[in-house]
Amino acid sequence: HILTNLSVDVYSRRVQFVQQKGETIFVPEGWWHVVLNLETTLAVTQNFAHVHSYEKVSSALFEADYDAACTWKRNAA
Repeated sequence: HILTNLSVDVYSRRVQFVQQKGETIFVPEGWWHVVLNLETTLAVTQNFAHVHSYEKVSSALFEADYDAACTWKRNAA
């Protein structure tokens, strides 16, 4: 189980819950997370970058995947 690999400090600060049908979960920027599906599941995810974090997101994207970043920048204009 993934949680058993966490340090005691991190494990003690975890947030653990079961998401119910129809519920939406918001994970704040920079929060690491793990999803364990308890049954067959269809998940729809969306990443959002606020204008206030544009420089941070842009820099990270260009470092990770230059071609994708160029496409993203062209489409954002």
